Amino acid sequence: MFKKALLSAAIVGMGSVSLVANANESYNGYLFGAVGQADHKISSSTRNDLDASINSFSGVTVSRSSLDTKDTAWKVGAGIRAHENVAFEFQYVDLGEARYKADTNLGRLTAPVETRGLGANAVFILPLDSVELFAKVGYHQMRSKVRASIGGVSSSDSEKKWRTGMGLGAAFSLNQDFALTGEFERYRNIAGDYNVDMWSVGLRYKF
Repeated sequence: MFKKALLSAAIVGMGSVSLVANANESYNGYLFGAVGQADHKISSSTRNDLDASINSFSGVTVSRSSLDTKDTAWKVGAGIRAHENVAFEFQYVDLGEARYKADTNLGRLTAPVETRGLGANAVFILPLDSVELFAKVGYHQMRSKVRASIGGVSSSDSEKKWRTGMGLGAAFSLNQDFALTGEFERYRNIAGDYNVDMWSVGLRYKF
């Protein structure tokens, strides 16, 4: 009976250790930050439409215009590793600005559109030794704000909508606590009109 009791205790103890180990392995939290470049996929036809809209105002003529669609972008957030192959993230992302400029007979018109927001991602992970490949899908409340000014007169407008996003990337383990990440993301239907692509490199801290 004594041997049976020792055996039972050993089995229960091993099971408890296994459950704790699995819990510690499965439910790891992490913080992350990344910086890169965003490309607001606004077509040249959209610029032509903006030119035409301005020319439609009486007494206003556009002589030349430009559209700068690239800007610095960054994000910060936190995640939880719910399983070896699944994680959930919450993040704040700033996609920078797209800038429309036009020279008119009334002066220089500028109209930058900035976009940022909060959201969550479901992340699907493929571990490969010291490298992890991942894909993600997310849902974000994105706020886009345009500020137009010409000749000392300015106005602004904004839109806040829930938008979908997706991404692909890889994480390279540096040590037990830190990993280097490289990622491509696409945020869809920004400002109700165009997509934004974001390329970034970042750092992840596991705790």
